[in-house]
Amino acid sequence: MISVIKIQELPVTFVNKKDDIVVTGYEAESVTLTSYVSKESALVRWLKDWTHVEGERFRALMEGHERTLTIDPFEAL
Repeated sequence: MISVIKIQELPVTFVNKKDDIVVTGYEAESVTLTSYVSKESALVRWLKDWTHVEGERFRALMEGHERTLTIDPFEAL
C-alpha cells in the first residue's frame, strides 16, 4: 500500500493591512509606498487600476518581509 500526503503552504497575507491608505506627494518629489507580507519569499505585484505598474519611474524592492514601491517624479522634456 502506498500513501500520498500533499501539504500546502499557508497563503501569504499582508501584515499591516489597513482599509484606506491616502498618500500625498508633491510635484518633483518621489513617493514611496511600503507594505509588509507574512512570508519573506512572497512576490508582490504593484497595480494601479488593476494594471501592473512598470517603467523607468517605478522601482519595486524586496527586503525581508518589507515590500516597497518608489515612484519617481515625472520629468517633462
